[in-house]
Amino acid sequence: MSKSSLSLLFASVSILALTACGNGTKKSISENSTKTEYSFEYNGCKTGVQTADSAVGNCRNLTNDALNNHCADWMRKDAFDKARCTDLGVSWDDSSTDEDARDIPASN
Repeated sequence: MSKSSLSLLFASVSILALTACGNGTKKSISENSTKTEYSFEYNGCKTGVQTADSAVGNCRNLTNDALNNHCADWMRKDAFDKARCTDLGVSWDDSSTDEDARDIPASN
């Protein structure tokens, strides 16, 4: 098997593995230089499509429980961390990460 075929096979398997891990979870994030947009769904609870004109605005939206219908808290926190929002001066409200209040899946 050629090196390029092996690389393509690895990429295909990786994509399949990532999409198979959804288990009822839907996530969509898109970003360009001036506008960001995201939506999350977990167990039928949807944040709705949230847009912002900047990365800082996106980070603030991610922390806003009411704006996001109190849905997908752990998914929003993950996106917040990946976007390095604290480096942009936005902090995650500690009370919104209380595990008892989150809809995070139970670990086995």
